[in-house]
Amino acid sequence: MRRAAVAVAVLAACQDAQVSGDAPAAPDAQASCAATTMPALVDRKLLGAGAAYPADGALRGRVDELAGDLQRRREIAWHTVAKVVAPVRLAGLAAELPSFQTWYGKDDVIRVFGKLFAAIDPRDRRSRRPFGDTELDAAFLWNVDAIDALWPEERVEAYARALVRAEDIAGLGGIARVSYSPAAARHLVRSYPELLACLEHGAPGRFLDGPAAGTRELRREVVALGHCAQRRSGPFFVASGEQLTATLPGADLVVRDTAADRCHRRDACTVTGPGTFDVEVTGPAAGTLVVSYAAPSVPWAPCLSGPFSGDAVLVKADWQRVLPGMTLPVHDTDAAALPRDAWDATGSQADPGPDAIYTLRLPQTDQVYRLAALHIMTKELDHWLWITLWWSPSPNDDFGADRPASLTGVFANYKMCVVSDFAERDPRRDGGYAGALGAAIAATHDERSWCANPFLEQGKGNARTNCVGCHQHGGSDVASDDIVADPAQFPDHGRIQVRNNFPGDYVFATRTGDNLSRAFADIVTYWTQ
Repeated sequence: MRRAAVAVAVLAACQDAQVSGDAPAAPDAQASCAATTMPALVDRKLLGAGAAYPADGALRGRVDELAGDLQRRREIAWHTVAKVVAPVRLAGLAAELPSFQTWYGKDDVIRVFGKLFAAIDPRDRRSRRPFGDTELDAAFLWNVDAIDALWPEERVEAYARALVRAEDIAGLGGIARVSYSPAAARHLVRSYPELLACLEHGAPGRFLDGPAAGTRELRREVVALGHCAQRRSGPFFVASGEQLTATLPGADLVVRDTAADRCHRRDACTVTGPGTFDVEVTGPAAGTLVVSYAAPSVPWAPCLSGPFSGDAVLVKADWQRVLPGMTLPVHDTDAAALPRDAWDATGSQADPGPDAIYTLRLPQTDQVYRLAALHIMTKELDHWLWITLWWSPSPNDDFGADRPASLTGVFANYKMCVVSDFAERDPRRDGGYAGALGAAIAATHDERSWCANPFLEQGKGNARTNCVGCHQHGGSDVASDDIVADPAQFPDHGRIQVRNNFPGDYVFATRTGDNLSRAFADIVTYWTQ
């Protein structure tokens, strides 16, 4: 990562030097210039700018509907999938690719950042001034044509003419583990001062205290519990000096924080903040549990320059190499196979061809890959909409039974699940579906939402996750493997909200995986040392 970041950091100097005839300023710039003559640059030229995601601005007004109606949620999810895989005309070829394959990978993001930071007046670099809109616009446009300073036009044209197979053209999109829509990539580059500050000083903890937000929050839940049955509600984030009061006449109530019980009484319980609290009701109990409290006013995304915009989308892909004898495992996701603690293949294997699974061939290496799975997270909701697809040889069973007929081609061979909240608020155990889909949903139904991908969520505990629970820690100092492995800190396989701030607005790639914070830091160090 550091070598790649340094190479990108001097790309602007390399190109400026080649255009002007001057020698690159940095002593190791010649080697770095050679390193930047990478096929990714010419691929971006042919792809053009990333296709904008057409966000549905009305979804925020339907957040409660989506949380409480799984059928509506799945309808929206399939519609979202269609937008993410919709064909987009390429800038440099008479061809089309799925929209997400035109989006930006790690190399694009750090290349744009390197160009922007290199252009800052040397006297201002240590101040880490943010980039303006005009600068960002120009840098992303520059990224499309960055190859022009390194390759002559004839070489670019020859490269394009060699792309004769559909899989070759698909390969222009590459096999990035994570891809960022234009709005997401732009926000990450803009947020570099905040990202670097959290990298150097640490991200905030799970609970941030602060003055009360002003409005007293109220939670009302209908409770009907038999003898000794229990129900937990929360977490509730209470500001310093404020009180949480839980009432349910005739019920045994416990209010506890992460350390111990703070109140145990019948009818009503009151505790004083600051802190994070849960309310537990033990039956017999019937009535409405009322919880009142004042939450602290804290920044939503303290390690970014604010939350992402509604048209921000991230996808995470599982690309698997195609070689003779190399097959894909077949995962059952019917009621008999769910719920489970870890994904295990049934033992059967499949070898789908390009007509059955999305397939690409990297033009530079002639290696062939197929898309086994795709996570999609869209910021159309405050806590994002979480969708995941996985390939199946029986795509119309269980989690593919309700796929709309309008979704055709190879993407009709993927199953899908979706969540929009920590809790599953649809009271119907089968989500209102009949047949295999309803039975599979019923097998996973409990108080927490569920959505897990058999190709992407590997390891013990991951098959019971729900995307949103793990990603709440994105941008923090918490490793993803620890989230599902530590029930004390991250209960119920990480499916319960335990934070009142979201350092990277649910995005892990700022600190793990692509680790954009570290890549930005290496570029800053290069130009300021």
